Amino acid sequence: MMLAEYLPNENIVFSNASRWQDAIEAAAQPLLTKQLIKLEYIDAIKTAISNPGGTYMDLGYGITLAHARPENGALQTALSLASLSSTVFLNDNADHPMRLVFILAASDSTSHLSLMRNLSLFLGDQTARENLIQAKSISEISELLARF
Repeated sequence: MMLAEYLPNENIVFSNASRWQDAIEAAAQPLLTKQLIKLEYIDAIKTAISNPGGTYMDLGYGITLAHARPENGALQTALSLASLSSTVFLNDNADHPMRLVFILAASDSTSHLSLMRNLSLFLGDQTARENLIQAKSISEISELLARF
């Protein structure tokens, strides 16, 4: 499966969130709307981030991959993305700036592995990653994703 299939246009949002909690909620909203996650899943993500060491979800480059355990309300394996209009600090820690927030919902321990492989290849490509951070529209993001 291509990355674009995991991240359809309706799972991509642009957000003016000014707090990390709001950025997580904005990023997760498409999955909640499509009933791919339960509300508890978003709460579990925010709890995991606030716990000591929760900033492990920071991938660097201003990119966060937020997730929780499948049993916390992931109903289907899915991915969503929020592109933030300004930098927000993960868990209010200036060492962990966020401009992009991916929400990963994994319904079990293996179904997300292909998705993660494709996302890693994409984010490992410096040009693709930088273009994603700079993208100003859903169509720009879709075009970038279609190559992976």
